[in-house]
Amino acid sequence: MLGKDGRGSYSGIIAGMQWAVNDAISKGVQSKAVLSLSLGGSYSSSLNAAVQVVINKGIPIIVAAGNANKNVINTFPGSSPIAITVAAVDISDTRGWFSNYGSTVDIFAPGVNIYGAWAGSDKDYAWLDGTSQATPYVAGLAAYYIVNERIIGAQAVRDRIISMACKNMLKDVMGSPNRIAYNNNGL
Repeated sequence: MLGKDGRGSYSGIIAGMQWAVNDAISKGVQSKAVLSLSLGGSYSSSLNAAVQVVINKGIPIIVAAGNANKNVINTFPGSSPIAITVAAVDISDTRGWFSNYGSTVDIFAPGVNIYGAWAGSDKDYAWLDGTSQATPYVAGLAAYYIVNERIIGAQAVRDRIISMACKNMLKDVMGSPNRIAYNNNGL
């Protein structure tokens, strides 16, 4: 749980994750749920343990790699080896200059010069850069595979996203897997 300023405690984030899982279970939509975290901070074993709980419930969790141009292994949520960690790519298939990188990155998605909603009013929009722009693309892709291919379970969703990615097209991956998110539908 984050405040209007985008800040929050690790215990609040864990409480928010628990709420989302419990809500999906109580509504009987656990097999159709996707959890997306566009946030970042320093490494936390407690937060990574909370990610494990979500995965154990079968819910895929898609997380932002972060925007510090550093190895994601020392951050949360990007350090989780079981979350689907998303880094940012620009229109020329180059890692966003700010995007974190490393071995726990699973996939790249558009995260540079993205036009989207912005805080201020319900009518504000801005051009944005960040892995928080890339993460929803992959969360939507997870939902797409769950609905259209009836894929069930966090690991199955992760495997499908990785298997369908465009491979070896990226520049400047800095030790990250060279994969760009793709839905295999020509769109």
